[in-house]
Amino acid sequence: MLIGLVVLLALLNLDDARVDFAVDSVDIPLVFVILFLSSAFFPENLLMEPAQTIAEWNPMSLIADGLRHPIITGLSLDETLKGLGGIAIVAGIGTALCALGLRRHVRNA
Repeated sequence: MLIGLVVLLALLNLDDARVDFAVDSVDIPLVFVILFLSSAFFPENLLMEPAQTIAEWNPMSLIADGLRHPIITGLSLDETLKGLGGIAIVAGIGTALCALGLRRHVRNA
C-alpha cells in the first residue's frame, strides 16, 4: 500500500528525473506515520484519541494483532483470519494504487 501510494504521488506530480528522490523523501515518513497510528507498537487501549480510532481502522493493526495473538494467547482461527484479511487489504490497496500510477505514467509517455 505504501509503495503504491508513493509511486502514485511521484508519478502524478513529477517528471522521470525527480521520481526517485520523491519516492525516497515520501516513503520513510509515510511508513512511520502509518505504523505508529496502528497497534503495532502500542495496544489500542493505551492510545489516546484520535489515534485510538485511527488504529482501529488501520489495516496494519489487523496484521500486528494477527501476529501478536498467537504469541500471547495461542493460535486461533479468528485472529489468524483477521491478520490475513489485513494483509489482503494492504495488498489490494497497494496493487490498485500501483496500477493507477502505472496507467498514468504510460499514458503520459
